[in-house]
Amino acid sequence: MDDISLKIESKYKTSYVTEEFDGWQVFINQMLSEFPQIDKDWNTVITKPAFKRNKTELYSRSGKVSL
Repeated sequence: MDDISLKIESKYKTSYVTEEFDGWQVFINQMLSEFPQIDKDWNTVITKPAFKRNKTELYSRSGKVSL
């Protein structure tokens, strides 16, 4: 099974969100709205090739992120 998940880290907390969660698309839409620096095509980039782990940093406060 292929699954997209996000690890969200802050100074005090780490959270995980997966595409299996209710509200996934609402969350993603809000994330892209709040963080316009995230490549709008990130989903396509990380899903190729299928069934292969593709760890990618989508956003960093330092601004040093590349897909």
